[in-house]
Amino acid sequence: MKWNTLYHLYEGGALLGIMCCWGMIVFTSPANEPTQWQSFNRTLEMASARATWNETKRIQLLQPDISKSGNSREGFRIEKLSTRTNAVIQYLENTKDYLRSLPPNLPLQGDEWLLKINQAKVKMDDQVSHLRESYEDLQMPQFDYIADGTKNNPLYKGLPDKDFAHNYFEGTLPAEAMAILTQKQLTLRRFTIEVLKKTGSCVIGPWQIEVVRPQAQTPAATYKISVGDEYTADMFIGASARETNPRMILNGKSLSVRSGSANIRFETKEIGPQFWEGKVVYKHKGRYKTITHKVPFEVWSKSEH
Repeated sequence: MKWNTLYHLYEGGALLGIMCCWGMIVFTSPANEPTQWQSFNRTLEMASARATWNETKRIQLLQPDISKSGNSREGFRIEKLSTRTNAVIQYLENTKDYLRSLPPNLPLQGDEWLLKINQAKVKMDDQVSHLRESYEDLQMPQFDYIADGTKNNPLYKGLPDKDFAHNYFEGTLPAEAMAILTQKQLTLRRFTIEVLKKTGSCVIGPWQIEVVRPQAQTPAATYKISVGDEYTADMFIGASARETNPRMILNGKSLSVRSGSANIRFETKEIGPQFWEGKVVYKHKGRYKTITHKVPFEVWSKSEH
């Protein structure tokens, strides 16, 4: 499925969520009640925080491979992309801070407010243009602009045309406007992650190992676990390398691989510092190559943990 189609589905889902929240406000809450919008915005901000963590982790994982290959150009592009994305998202966050200072029950009006939104639109358009023009060599799908008006949006077919600022932000509550801006932040972050995936695929044999705590789902570099508990991890590789039908091996035993990912589970039996060894075997330019990674962990007794 093309990314543009995915984005329209994503925007449609977001708008549907907004409409549902609006319906809840109209039918279950007093007029101009911002509580539902604030709740919706918090949900979007949680998703944005997860996307930010995902982006940061991907950059951390790509940097060592880029350094080893001596590909400083890729490192520069990653740094530039991350810096630009963070700058635009921070600009939107500053706009949200302005909204937080306003009375929550008064709809937004006035040219000064719409000017702020038009300035934010310029920032978002510039970022999407940068993504379109600067990463053509990665064969990226063409990203849609995310701050357009209604003219070319099939969701508004048959309705009078409005620009971005007037359609989404004129007469809205501050909490409504914050939810829309957060959705734009999340979309920009996900666009960046898509580019990072392709950038990572330029490194021969891109792969990543994530260590996940049981139940808590929290990443850890050196993991500590009680004896007898189940150790869980995920091992996966970049999207392009999946076409090589890689094999994955844990401590000498083959793992079941699906969509470039393998689930690692084993019961801890001995107390003390240990490690597990993961291998990815893939074919590159007619030759089989193996990447080996050792992941440390420490097993404690039940009384110590």
